[in-house]
Amino acid sequence: MPRSTGNLVNNRFMHLSPTQAKIAHSVIQIKDEDVKSCLQYTDDLIKRVGPRLAGTHQDHEAAQLLFEEMKKFGDHTHIEQFSVHPESFLSILPVLATSYLISSIFLFFGSFWLYLGVFGYLFGAFYAILQFVFYEKTFDPLYRKMKGYNVSTVIEPAGEVKQQIILSGHHDSAFIFNYIQHHPRFYTIRVLSGFLIFTITLFFALYWAIFKLFSGINPPIVNIIRFGVIIGSVIVLQYYFFKNRKGSPGAGDNLISSVMAMKIGQKFSIAKNMGCYPLYHTRLIILSTDGEECGLRGASAYVRQHFQELRAIPTFNINMDSIYNLKDLQIMITDINGTVKLSHSLAEEIKSLFETLGYSASLYPILFGAGGTDAAEFSKIGVDAVTILAVPTEFNDDNVVYHTSNDTVEHIEYQAVMAILSLLKEYILSKDFEIS
Repeated sequence: MPRSTGNLVNNRFMHLSPTQAKIAHSVIQIKDEDVKSCLQYTDDLIKRVGPRLAGTHQDHEAAQLLFEEMKKFGDHTHIEQFSVHPESFLSILPVLATSYLISSIFLFFGSFWLYLGVFGYLFGAFYAILQFVFYEKTFDPLYRKMKGYNVSTVIEPAGEVKQQIILSGHHDSAFIFNYIQHHPRFYTIRVLSGFLIFTITLFFALYWAIFKLFSGINPPIVNIIRFGVIIGSVIVLQYYFFKNRKGSPGAGDNLISSVMAMKIGQKFSIAKNMGCYPLYHTRLIILSTDGEECGLRGASAYVRQHFQELRAIPTFNINMDSIYNLKDLQIMITDINGTVKLSHSLAEEIKSLFETLGYSASLYPILFGAGGTDAAEFSKIGVDAVTILAVPTEFNDDNVVYHTSNDTVEHIEYQAVMAILSLLKEYILSKDFEIS
């Protein structure tokens, strides 16, 4: 159970009278009803809208509902449209499988076709590296353009704005991943084995092409290469069946995060409306992005549209993603397959605050192949950003709900929501106290 932080909180209300401080303390305390309302709102929205694949009508409806909710408590609220090409990011594995299949056919023909095969393998590798490893948008224009909507609201401080804190989650949900829906313990090996086979085949094809180019004959192991390509195709071609056509309910990944951010905004707004606002120099921004599940496109659009504001004053982003179990509480320190560094100092600060509240959280450098979170887009422009996770980072059993049809509110632990809400409140107060 978390320890009491009443004294810590009272000490931070120095610009308020004792009576105002007492009221503010009571209003912003995280209570049992706050956790229950977060879970209930998440459940209600999912039952009303359903899965929210980026660019779909359901996704747009969810954004509008969040916008209407944020307008109730924010000083100024925005719903911002941006262009997204969801199929570009989600086609990575089928493109890889197709390039492997076509290039392997060329490889069997040999002669001039060998070089076309090498080109095909290189194209597949280039596509995967840019679109997945680095989350670039190079091939986005080749796919259907759809609309995405970021939703945000701002609560201004009682005094001069000297810093801002962004609490973020995303409201779009993922496609169901068949690899996780069925036998998730084999997920990692099924994904990485295909990449390994593709890479090995590419290097053998390059060896064959270079050998033939300079010697004029095929290398002695050409038949072994052809046999290996046939065996490898069994593994690579399964990429066509990686994802389902249906979307996940997306409760833990990641609607609950947007709802938790709103809950914090609501509580601070109530205190402000009662004339006892505890934040004197800190602007609070509540953000729910779209298009996270197709390459962080919403966060990228938000950062692009608000670049000057984000860089004008010290800005801190606490992003939340995949919230399920308290025992899996982690703070990411790298992002996008390990290619982007997040704020280590901010991660340590949050870890320490969790410990003060009686919770245990570990620092997590994301593994290659694990993807990325919205915090990366903020970190890229110099904003101190981290992502809080509460999900297993290894699939060791068959009870995984992330990216499956079972991602419903019933699988989000009450304790995990309580811990994160308490952390967010405490962090916001501590940062405002520091600058005041």
